[in-house]
Amino acid sequence: MKKHWKIVGIALGLAVLAVFISSSGSWQGNQKLSKAQALADKIIAELGEFSSNDYFTHKYFDGDKVLGPTLWGIRRKCDWANRDGVFVDYFEKQDSAGVGEIAFIYEYYLKCDSLRFVLTVNTADEPVLSDFYVEPLEYHNGLIKDWKKQLKNRKKQ
Repeated sequence: MKKHWKIVGIALGLAVLAVFISSSGSWQGNQKLSKAQALADKIIAELGEFSSNDYFTHKYFDGDKVLGPTLWGIRRKCDWANRDGVFVDYFEKQDSAGVGEIAFIYEYYLKCDSLRFVLTVNTADEPVLSDFYVEPLEYHNGLIKDWKKQLKNRKKQ
């Protein structure tokens, strides 16, 4: 009978350990997601300012391609300060080296056009912007999981 309780105790201990390890990994994942989204939100908020150039590091971006026409156009022609839009969705992926990344999708009506911004944040260490692209809202983006959150589906106030 003592042997039976010993086995039950060991099994229970292993179950508790498994739950702890599982929740610990989940907590770390939530921390990475929160930090990455905070960075993406900050970049979006500051995109109309020249100080946002600091987020486009030379490790991931060719300055002339990104900081040139794209950001210049947004800053000069689109009236970024008066944008109307929302955060739409995010998705997790891995880069070619297997490093975790999270892409955040935002949609805005701007003076110049209606645009979708996808900011990808590398989460290997401290979050850092690793990819950035802009597309028209009219394009279908299969990465958006919950289409009801899209700007075009927003309820009129």
